[in-house]
Amino acid sequence: MTSAIASTTLGAAHRDAASDRHPVPPELGWARGLDREYTLGSFLGAGSYGVIHTATRMTDGTTVAIKCLAKERPNAPRARTLKRIAREAALMERLSGCPSVVQLVDKFEEPDAVFLVMEMAAGTDLSVLLQVRVGLGWTGLDWGVRLHPLCYTLHISTGTHYTP
Repeated sequence: MTSAIASTTLGAAHRDAASDRHPVPPELGWARGLDREYTLGSFLGAGSYGVIHTATRMTDGTTVAIKCLAKERPNAPRARTLKRIAREAALMERLSGCPSVVQLVDKFEEPDAVFLVMEMAAGTDLSVLLQVRVGLGWTGLDWGVRLHPLCYTLHISTGTHYTP
């Protein structure tokens, strides 16, 4: 599946002129034209839902990470997959500005895939990124104590299940 998403990603980002003559309306209402704003870079990783590439914003050279997700998944109705993707983007937007959350920069869609453009946390993990942003030297217990309110807020505002 990873290779299918990767080829969908590259195909959507570099579609030919013939596909523009008969455009498919966006299902999520997100912008089209990832390839007009970003240059895809190297492959960073893959998960069960998609792949992540580096990219460069053409206007200012900023490096970002682009999460590429197929709109169709085996054994899942397309509508449910789109709802899950839209919910992920909405949660990222709702948590915008929170130092413990990678920031959503932009979002795009093509007929077969969606792209979540996120800030790049190159060569690090969340604990290092948090130390840089807010000077925290958290232990495992500190993580639990400090992230519990964030999880509780998500639960109250979105109905997302969380068990401490």
